[in-house]
Amino acid sequence: MHHNINLAGVFLQLVASIILPVLSPATAQTPSATTAAVTKPGCPQKCGNLTVPYPFGVGLGSGCALNPSFEIKCNKSSSTNNPPTPLIWNLKVYDISDSEVRVSTSVSGICYTPTGAVLGQFLSRTDLGKSSPYTFSDRNKFTVIGHCVDMDNGTGGYRCKCDHGYQGNPYIPHGCQDVNECENPNENPCVKICTNTPGSYTCSSPDGYTGDGRKNGHGCVETHSNFPWIKFSIGLGIGLLSLVVAVAWLYLFVKKRKLVKLREKFFQQNGGLILKQRMAASDGGGVEAAKIFTAEELKKATNNYSNDRELGRGGNCVVYKGILHDNRIVAIKKSKTMDERKIEEFINEVVILTQINHRNVVKLMGCCLEAEVPLLVYEYISHGTLYDHIHKHDGSSSSSWLSWQNRLRIATETAGALAYLHSSAAIPVFHRDVKRTLVQGTIGYLDPEYYRTGELTEKSDVYSFGVVLCELLTGMKPVSKERNEEDAGLAAHVVLSMNKNQLFKILDRQVLREGAMEQVVSVAELAKKCLHKNGEDRPTMKEVVMGLERLKKLNKEPWSHGSHVPHDVTMVGQMNALDEASDLYTLQLNSTTFTSEYSVQYTSPNDSNTTFLHEA
Repeated sequence: MHHNINLAGVFLQLVASIILPVLSPATAQTPSATTAAVTKPGCPQKCGNLTVPYPFGVGLGSGCALNPSFEIKCNKSSSTNNPPTPLIWNLKVYDISDSEVRVSTSVSGICYTPTGAVLGQFLSRTDLGKSSPYTFSDRNKFTVIGHCVDMDNGTGGYRCKCDHGYQGNPYIPHGCQDVNECENPNENPCVKICTNTPGSYTCSSPDGYTGDGRKNGHGCVETHSNFPWIKFSIGLGIGLLSLVVAVAWLYLFVKKRKLVKLREKFFQQNGGLILKQRMAASDGGGVEAAKIFTAEELKKATNNYSNDRELGRGGNCVVYKGILHDNRIVAIKKSKTMDERKIEEFINEVVILTQINHRNVVKLMGCCLEAEVPLLVYEYISHGTLYDHIHKHDGSSSSSWLSWQNRLRIATETAGALAYLHSSAAIPVFHRDVKRTLVQGTIGYLDPEYYRTGELTEKSDVYSFGVVLCELLTGMKPVSKERNEEDAGLAAHVVLSMNKNQLFKILDRQVLREGAMEQVVSVAELAKKCLHKNGEDRPTMKEVVMGLERLKKLNKEPWSHGSHVPHDVTMVGQMNALDEASDLYTLQLNSTTFTSEYSVQYTSPNDSNTTFLHEA
């Protein structure tokens, strides 16, 4: 292999040390695999200072090596001071390891004149041969020494020097070392800042100075201001950011603290301590079942009182659908105003209502006193209101499932629930808002006596129930702009029609088709009694229940199938028979004041306790 690299005008030298990896045959045993002896028995172990392990052997043709390729020639020196020299292919051997042989080769070189003419060359060549068990190792390093110039005295040879910025012996590998020009501050070429680089250096000016920083250049010139604007700007930015974060945190902390204080104030203001005392003093029963909800609980349950959670709205309250953390669905009633003078009365009624246990009365689960106006939490009744099924429909005058028998049963069960609240409950309760969407004070339901006395009594519930009976009979809304002013209210319209013997002109078509005449007329007469302007002349709810129960036992044959159809009834077309739906709906009742809060429901014949949600 030729080691000649031609660089114009420079002298090239190769390191004369070559490492030869040994490619031993598969049958050969390397010294690392031998434990007892590293040399073949009967053969010399060393040549000079070199230990010769098998498969190598000392002596040409001595049989000590595995084959001639591993034979080491031991060249004895004539001088007694020099030890014998081990040679392989006339190359001096320095070391033999498990897999490598380290030998020395000659140096190659070519010298040129400045014009490129070759002055002289001497080349070294090492040929391993095709059948050799050796190959050149990748650990070999080739070192080039350049920048050689001819001697001025004309004698043969050359001389070398290190590059600018380096010093040392250029004739040995790594003999030229970097010079640190910045090491001596008195001798370096920079005025202020000197930075050493391999073979060179750089000068720079510190903050507040300009120039190239060199002693032989522009040097370092002080600027007009030494103020560190960059550092100042960074520090100012970090300071402002920290201040904003601190202020924001403090604001949120103070806001949360104020909110906690405000909720504590509302809790005490709304009788929270009184309710806790009542609950602690109770031995059991409904009070223990009542829960005091936090404002945060109900806010999360209603998705911050989102409009899509709204179930109903009235003049004094809004009812929302809520989902508690345990996935229970509730109805949350949020009122707009409250008389602070009646706080204790409100707490008393919450305690009373939690004790009510009737299958047709919606259960009060608890309340929240942390809001400015207390909130009430009821069990959720999922199938809408009677109003929806009477008035919100397509096609016929009322929903097809709302048969006469269902209407009569709804009226009876609702009246029974009111009678229970008036007389059978532990403490009598007046609903004061009996209507199909449960918003007290809605025109058409409110007792006329209230406008004179300003008070609501149990007879006020009787009046409101009479309006609901009229809705069940006629399918009409309690107030309509289509009627005359004198009978715009449904109660007045029904009473006026009955006084004119025109009841059957205003009855719902399904009632005309399915109801027994005696039942329908009797229910209308009962509604008229409930709507009497003088409360003392109205029946009690217990009397209403007894009357409705008697009517349910009367002949149920529709008058349209018999001969008792009144002369003033006009049957419009031939009506197809409508099947009664299996799922029945309720009349829900609920107050919007903070007195006598509860809801009324009725049950399906196929379900012992079917309940349905009221509106606000």
